[in-house]
Amino acid sequence: MSNAKQLQLRKQQAIKLIKQGLLPEAEAELVSLTHRLPKDKVLWRELGRIRINQGRHTEAMDILQKAVILAPKSAETHFLLGMASLSSGRTLEAIKCLEKSLKLEPKNIESLIQLGYACTGVDNEKAIQAFKKAKLRQADNIAAVAGLAGVYTYKGDIEAAYKLLTPLLQQQPIHVKIAIAFADIARPLKQIEKAIDYLNTVLTGRLDIVDKRRVHFLLGRLYDQQGEYDQAFKHYKLANSTFSQKYNPSQDAAFFNGIKSAMTQDFFSATPCSDVADRHKKIIFIVGMPRSGTTLVEQILSTRESVYAAGELGEIGNIAASIPAEVNEPRGYPDCLQKLDKKILNKLSSQYQNLIEHISPENSDTIIDKMPDNFRFLGFIQLLFPNAKIIHCRRDPMDTSLSCYFQNFAGGHLYSNDLYTQGAYYRMYEKLMEHWKSVLDIPIMDIKYEELIENPLDVSRNLMSFCELEWDANCLRYFENTGSVVTASFDQVRQPIYHRSVGRWKNYQRFLEPLEKGLSVYTVQVDL
Repeated sequence: MSNAKQLQLRKQQAIKLIKQGLLPEAEAELVSLTHRLPKDKVLWRELGRIRINQGRHTEAMDILQKAVILAPKSAETHFLLGMASLSSGRTLEAIKCLEKSLKLEPKNIESLIQLGYACTGVDNEKAIQAFKKAKLRQADNIAAVAGLAGVYTYKGDIEAAYKLLTPLLQQQPIHVKIAIAFADIARPLKQIEKAIDYLNTVLTGRLDIVDKRRVHFLLGRLYDQQGEYDQAFKHYKLANSTFSQKYNPSQDAAFFNGIKSAMTQDFFSATPCSDVADRHKKIIFIVGMPRSGTTLVEQILSTRESVYAAGELGEIGNIAASIPAEVNEPRGYPDCLQKLDKKILNKLSSQYQNLIEHISPENSDTIIDKMPDNFRFLGFIQLLFPNAKIIHCRRDPMDTSLSCYFQNFAGGHLYSNDLYTQGAYYRMYEKLMEHWKSVLDIPIMDIKYEELIENPLDVSRNLMSFCELEWDANCLRYFENTGSVVTASFDQVRQPIYHRSVGRWKNYQRFLEPLEKGLSVYTVQVDL
C-alpha cells in the first residue's frame, strides 16, 4: 500500500473515532496527520471541532482559521469558526462567520439559530429575524423558540417571552432549553420556585456539559435570590467544576510582568502617539474586573442621546495581537511594541475607529467600549487614543471575586472557575492598574461601585463631568434606557440602583477560605 493511501486510511479512521466519541484518540491521530498533510482542509476542520468539544475555544479559532483559508467555500467550516468565536466572547467575529456560512448554505437551520444567539443583545432585530426564519423552516424547533424568548428577555419584554414559552412549559418532559429560558424570566414573574422545579427536573435527564453547566449556574442564581445560600453555593460549585480546562496563574503573571517591563515611563517618552484620533468620534473606555459595576456606569453615560454604548468590544485585544505581523517581529505582545512608529499607530487607530464608525449611529459623537479586560491594554490605548477617557470601575474584592465565580462567562475567564485562582488574578489586576497610574498621562477616573450605590447623585455628576457630558436627572433613570444590554448583568440594569449586591459575600463567608487565601497572594510564581 502506498504512503498516500495509508495516510488517507488513517484520516478515515480518525473521523470514525470522532463519530464514536473517542475524542482523545481522534485528537492524537489528527495532530499527527496535520504534520504529514498540512494542506488537508478536513483534518484542520475536524481538529477544530474537537477543540470546541473540549472547551478549548481559542485554540479552536486558530485551527479553524487555517481550515477556512484552505476551504473558503465550506459553510461547515465557517459555522464552526463562528461557534468557537462565540464561545470565546468574540461576538462580532462570530456574527461575520455565521453570516458567511449562511451565505453558502442559506437554509441551514443550525446556522440560523446560532446567528440568532450571537446577535441577541447586539442586534436584536437581526436575532429575531434569524430565529423566526429557523421557526419557519422547522416550526417545532425548540432551540429557535427558546432563543426567540431570550431575545425578548434581553429587550425587557418579559410578557412576550412568557407567551412564547407557555405552551412548551406544559409538555412532559420539559426540554432543558425551555427550562433555561423560563429561569431567566422567573424573578419578574414571581415564579422562582417553579423555575427551580423545572431545572431540577431536567438535571435528572441526560444533558451535555454546556447545558448541565448552565442549569447549575441558574439554580445557583435562583437559590441565591431565595436566600437559600447553602443550596446556591452547592450549585455554583458544581457549575464551575464542569470546566475541564484549568487556569494557570503563572501565564498571566508572566504576561503582566512583561507589560510592566516593556511599558515604562521611558518607553512612553520615546514612543509617539497616534495623531488621527481627533478626526473621529470621542471614545470612552470602561475597564476593571468583570462584575465591578461597568454595566451600571455604561448605562448612566448612555442616557445621553449622543452617546452610543457599543458593549464589550474585543477589538483592542485583537489589534494588539496583530502587532507582531505589522512590525515583522516574531515575539508577541508586549515585546513587539518596541518597533511601533507613528505610521503603524495611525493605521491601527484608524482600524479601530473605522469599526466603531460602522457599528454606531450617525447621530452619536461619543462611543463607549465596555470591555473590562481592556485594563490589560491601557498603555496601548494611550498610544492609539491619547485623548480618550478611561473609567476604571472598582468594587470590594470579595464581592467582585465571588460575583465572577458565580458567573457563566462566555470565554476567557478561566481564573474565575476556582476561588483561589480568582483571588490571585484579582491581585495581579490590581498591581497592573497601579503600574498604569504611575506611568500613563491619559485621564483615568476611578468609580467605586459602593460609592455610586450610596451616593448616585454626586458620583454620576462627577462621572458625566469627567467625560465632558451634560448631566441631568435622567442620568439616574438609566434603567429606562431602551438600548440593548449586552452583559452578564442584563437583568440588573433594568432595575433602579439597589443595595443588594453590596456585601453579598458575607452570605457565603463560610465557603470562602480559598478566595481569602488567593487574595492574600501578592506575587504569583512565573513558570520558566
